[in-house]
Amino acid sequence: LYSALSEFKYEKVNSLSEAVDEFYRQRSLTDAVKHKYADVIKKLELLCERENKKLAVRKEELAKAQDHEIYNIYGNLLLSNLHTIKKGDASATLQNFYSESMEEVTVKLKKEYTPSQNAQMYFKKYNKAKSAVEHLKQLIAENEEKASFLAEQLYFISEAENAEEAEHVINELAKAGYVKKKHNKSAQKLQNADFFRYVSEDGYEILAGKNSFQNNKLTFKTADKDDIWLHAKDIPASHVILRTNKGSFSEKALDNAAQIAVYHSKLKNASKVPVDYTYVKNVKKISSSSYGNVTFTDNKTVYMTADLRLIKSLSEKE
Repeated sequence: LYSALSEFKYEKVNSLSEAVDEFYRQRSLTDAVKHKYADVIKKLELLCERENKKLAVRKEELAKAQDHEIYNIYGNLLLSNLHTIKKGDASATLQNFYSESMEEVTVKLKKEYTPSQNAQMYFKKYNKAKSAVEHLKQLIAENEEKASFLAEQLYFISEAENAEEAEHVINELAKAGYVKKKHNKSAQKLQNADFFRYVSEDGYEILAGKNSFQNNKLTFKTADKDDIWLHAKDIPASHVILRTNKGSFSEKALDNAAQIAVYHSKLKNASKVPVDYTYVKNVKKISSSSYGNVTFTDNKTVYMTADLRLIKSLSEKE
């Protein structure tokens, strides 16, 4: 029973009636936040769905377009066998000297074209398909960037514990042009909001961002270059920083930080979630990205299941 309840936060109160009042107060706050931002959450869900559908279609188009190399081969085979083909032929069976097995291939021809014109036709198809591949790769990269950004914002606003945290997400969406920008009087307050703070079982400080703005601030302004950066692999999640002692840290602290990285991710309740980690100095912003995406090198990956009871206890040590 205790294990089943381990994900809940425990607070000491003086009486049962005080506990009941606090429970309903917290639930009322949570419901109020979700109700206030229900339209934004719904919009984000639709945008995510649309972007993912678009991404699937373009990946399918790319898979088809990537067969374009065969057109180049057909064009070259025709040029090498002009003396064996005549205008009016519907096809030509030629030995494919580009293949290790040197098998024969049948190349369809336009009867009204000369052999040379048929070769040029295939070269044009090749160049057109090659351009399409490059264009599709660019579109797919843009799709993936947008899909990742939207999924991250949906995660953060769904996890927001109060209106202040939700407004961070609204600000990020406004900067990206997805919602109208508000004249927020509490902008400075938002920027100065604190991170999630933990202390490992052996005394190392661990920080986690509450939203995209804080992720960026935590990794590139707060953390030292010799701290450890962690992130649940390829899913919406917080940046997590393990404060080190000039680059040194314990395995216990790393284990705690990796669990916290899972806890502050979309897969917080899943088992064996992959978590990437590396030194902060190896994490870089992608300069071409409009959404603050990062890239990193020299990373390792651990597979972690978050112990919710342990994580709550680490938070309580603050």
